[in-house]
Amino acid sequence: MASKGRTPLSALEKAKRKAARDYRRIAEKRSLTYDDIYGKRAGNKNMGRKPVSKEEQIRRAKKQFLKSLSEHRAEARKESIDLPDIKSLLREYRTYRANDSAGRKSADRYLILKKHLKKENEKLLQAQRELESDDIPCPLETYSGRGRKPMSKREKVKYLSDKVTEVVLEMEEVYKKVPESQKIYYELRDARLELRELRENLKNQKLAPFDDVLAAREELEQKVSELETAYNEQLKLEKKESKSKPLQSSTSALSPTTTPLPSVATTLSNSENEVTEELFQNRSPHQVIDNMKQDLAEVEEEIKRLELLEEVLRKKEEFIKKRKLIKQGIENIQNKII
Repeated sequence: MASKGRTPLSALEKAKRKAARDYRRIAEKRSLTYDDIYGKRAGNKNMGRKPVSKEEQIRRAKKQFLKSLSEHRAEARKESIDLPDIKSLLREYRTYRANDSAGRKSADRYLILKKHLKKENEKLLQAQRELESDDIPCPLETYSGRGRKPMSKREKVKYLSDKVTEVVLEMEEVYKKVPESQKIYYELRDARLELRELRENLKNQKLAPFDDVLAAREELEQKVSELETAYNEQLKLEKKESKSKPLQSSTSALSPTTTPLPSVATTLSNSENEVTEELFQNRSPHQVIDNMKQDLAEVEEEIKRLELLEEVLRKKEEFIKKRKLIKQGIENIQNKII
């Protein structure tokens, strides 16, 4: 029986889509703000691994794009397809399938905090068990004087309790600001996770297929189906309401937690045709021109780098052909000797 689904993509199409995504990701990294990089950390912001700086993220994005560009060119050579010059190719990358919404929905601030809350609750339960147990000595009793001084059992429980309370309060504030469709999505996500866990337990025989377990599975399946319908209907309603409202009021009504990064395709296409009104907010025309000149200089620099890369790839292709001819000549001579 034939499997259902979309027609598989060719290697050339996959490489082209990947190169386009990686090129637009450079613009996304350049538009990052301080809050985008450092504001999404949960818990103590001064502990743990530091976020990657904006400059480093841009550098990594450029490196990844050059790799994707090489893969796209290689696939095109295999298919004997001539790609346009680098400027035309970059112009095509800017808008090629830029509005695709495939893939898993990314976690927002509420879901990040929820995952963080689960970890902190586990730490708190472990600290409470250690506090009630007499077999585990107090860390202060075994402290040798080297390194950071540990907290006592009671201090640790209080410290973790305060952290849990802080996360819960932030989650409540975030939840108040999200639209109704997002609230339905949170409930749908929890129901899906619960249903998946129940199915895995039944499959691995961790739960016996009694009538009450099977009834719970059917109830969860029904709940997921109802929530999916409600979620899709609410999305349609909110989309309809946003279209009926004026542009300024609709943009101001968006909450900070649900406002995505500016669309790279829209930003780049507008930069070719017209300057958006946002550029002139709180800026003089001279400042706008200076900023645009800086952006132009960066684009020109990138084009020069890519042109150099294009020349290197062209030379590489020539040497590959020469290597092939030399190998073929060696084989012919060896065959004559034999």
